[in-house]
Amino acid sequence: ATDSVTATANSEGVEVSISAVYPHFTGEQPSVLGNAVCEFIDEQLGGTYQGSLRGDSLLQYYANLKGAALRKDDAELKALGSSVPALHYGVEIEKIYETSQYVTYLFTQEDYLGGAHGSMQVLGMTFRKSDGRRFGWDMLHDEEGDAFRKIMKEGLMRYFSEQGFRINNDEDLQGALLIDDVNSLPHPVSPPYLTSEGIRFIYQQYEVACYAAGMPTFAVPLHKVDPFLSSAAKAMVKAAAQQSDVEE
Repeated sequence: ATDSVTATANSEGVEVSISAVYPHFTGEQPSVLGNAVCEFIDEQLGGTYQGSLRGDSLLQYYANLKGAALRKDDAELKALGSSVPALHYGVEIEKIYETSQYVTYLFTQEDYLGGAHGSMQVLGMTFRKSDGRRFGWDMLHDEEGDAFRKIMKEGLMRYFSEQGFRINNDEDLQGALLIDDVNSLPHPVSPPYLTSEGIRFIYQQYEVACYAAGMPTFAVPLHKVDPFLSSAAKAMVKAAAQQSDVEE
């Protein structure tokens, strides 16, 4: 169960908003799963909060903290005679996918701190419902091998093709990236996460491509990535699929 919680800290020249689909509290403490999600949210927002994990107090703490920092930055910019749009910090935390066995959250942060443009960060995380365990890169094995890197390369080709790039071969993909060799692709810094499409991968801004290319993102169907799933991830996904078949 979840609640929609929003905290703001706006003032002249500063806009701060944090919204979350937040675990519901039935008492003083959330469930084991809820506690894991709360801790994830806290860590992504800074990890300095001390107190009840209830969403209203936790989110407002970080909104106030960020608001104070941006007001200081705004004052310094104005003292230098700079004229910029309102400084902005916005976070949206969503529950994007759920099965009988696991749930996936998406953390999206957008900010503008002056300059030519703002920035964005997106992070997904999958939690096992039974104990709140997080599944990221540890849900995969042999991901450094050529077979897995081929899957990643194909995913990037799909992404850039969907963005309107002409991508027919490795040379075309090389031209769209900021790395030396498409056959030695670095894995995204952010962990992969499970969605209705399969397992999704996302590269942050500037990680492998220029700002104009956005955040290269693609999903790989579970049947295609199955040989690379860890035993724990495979058991979790299989149990979810079986439960889904029973319900249908």
